[in-house]
Amino acid sequence: MKKLLILLLPILLTACGSKNEDSRPQISDKTLEEITEAYKANQQIEAEAIAQNDASICNEIQDNNQKYSCRFNIIAKEANQKKDPSICKQIEEKVAIQQCEESIISE
Repeated sequence: MKKLLILLLPILLTACGSKNEDSRPQISDKTLEEITEAYKANQQIEAEAIAQNDASICNEIQDNNQKYSCRFNIIAKEANQKKDPSICKQIEEKVAIQQCEESIISE
């Protein structure tokens, strides 16, 4: 009986510890495709904003994180080029304003 238990124990542990993949949330192909397309569209908007050096174009970006990143990069770049920390105040978040200002001072 001990031999049988020893032989079955790894099988039982594996069966008990395995996860049912069907219980995890699944992203449908359509949803994944939509997410990818939205990301690409946002990237194109950001590229246009950078090319025109116009942070207001970033406001067209739907994803808040990408929008924030786009605005920060353009505003910080302009502030650095002009060596003008007051430009950083166009950024809405205090921590980001501080990072922008510090990037100018540290150069």
